[in-house]
Amino acid sequence: MGIALYAMFIGLLVPTVKKELKLACIAIIAMLIHTLCSEVFHLSTGWAIVIATILGGFSGVFLMKEQES
Repeated sequence: MGIALYAMFIGLLVPTVKKELKLACIAIIAMLIHTLCSEVFHLSTGWAIVIATILGGFSGVFLMKEQES
């Protein structure tokens, strides 16, 4: 069941990333934050996911901002 969750996440992520490259950057930022939190700061996996989700979403606010004229 654990592998099915990863496969579902990848199945949702890949088609979206093909359409918009900025979303790939947001996903990579969230992955790096999760790795940093869990490996360097030794947080539990649950807290690392929460922090990575919040900060990754916050980075998306700036990356997905439309150009104002």
